[in-house]
Amino acid sequence: MVPGASVNRGVALTHTFDCMKLHQAGMRSVVALMGSALYEPQRCALVGRFRHVVVILDGDVTGRKAGKTVADRLRPHCTVQVVELPLGTQPDQLSMEAARGILQPTLQRRLAVW
Repeated sequence: MVPGASVNRGVALTHTFDCMKLHQAGMRSVVALMGSALYEPQRCALVGRFRHVVVILDGDVTGRKAGKTVADRLRPHCTVQVVELPLGTQPDQLSMEAARGILQPTLQRRLAVW
């Protein structure tokens, strides 16, 4: 964790529409990676702002593999939780109720679970 991180928890997602969906569901600190890779400037920005990062990428093979890779790159610097969506599901396709259902238990956890 970077000393002085300004917000406790942020959510890293694949695209901007994913961010809009989770923001509408009540999560204010959402970040779009604009793909399934985490580049160094993005990593620095995330760990500079958040003590805990929840990674929610697309529910396909690529998204699941990328979620693990993103988590591995963040984990030395902050706590990380990976939320795997059902196969074939993207965050922006979730109903508002389903998005809130994913966020609620995720936001209640304090330790990395992956």
